Amino acid sequence: MIEELSFSCLLTPNAAPILNEVNRVLTLIIRFRCQLKTFSWILDATYTDVSDTSMQALRTTFEKYHIAVLSLFKGLN
Repeated sequence: MIEELSFSCLLTPNAAPILNEVNRVLTLIIRFRCQLKTFSWILDATYTDVSDTSMQALRTTFEKYHIAVLSLFKGLN
């Protein structure tokens, strides 16, 4: 019953900003997963550290995700 009420509250026009934030967070999770799967991962010469030219893209996506989650929680409080 409570889950149905919560879900129906998110369907109102007033909940559009919250749904946009949830969508943004989920989109960033999917983007991060796709980046992990598609980038080529190469071990360096000592085989102790992973080096990749796309590491900056992963870091940027994670930082955007972190900001989006914080703004989502601020919006819910």
